Amino acid sequence: MPYFSDYIKEDDHVVFIKTRENIFQLRTKHDESYSEYKAKLSQGERAVLLISVLIWEVVNGGLKQFLENSSGDRSEETRWALKAIGADTEQQLLTRIAREVFENDEISTDRKLRCDKLWDEEENSATQGLLLTQFNEVVGFGERLEGLMAAYIRRNPDEFTL
Repeated sequence: MPYFSDYIKEDDHVVFIKTRENIFQLRTKHDESYSEYKAKLSQGERAVLLISVLIWEVVNGGLKQFLENSSGDRSEETRWALKAIGADTEQQLLTRIAREVFENDEISTDRKLRCDKLWDEEENSATQGLLLTQFNEVVGFGERLEGLMAAYIRRNPDEFTL
């Protein structure tokens, strides 16, 4: 297991990945769900995991996949994490999606409600398509978020398992 001081000066990708690995190795159990272990995590550690899931989902199948899957249950926490690391473009797009697609200031934690709204709007809404496409096309999405997260980690080392 790498120590924080061994990798903090590495490139952004390494800092992000090794911090995430440390969180999983030291702060969670393999059979625990996020809702079970999140109370044990610092704000920074939660942000790393939330941003990781967002990257995985968007790169794999787009923001629509993130919203349709259980990861979408944590959309508001993810929006908080985006704001915390300075990912203003992505945070603002999630806010627009909440308002214009879900017609609310928050994205529901109820997966069925989210999916019903997404599927209903899919046939009728140019806005939804535009917003989901814009989010997926943020230039260098994964690398950008990894870089912002690594900068946050470097600025706030006390929030992370050493």
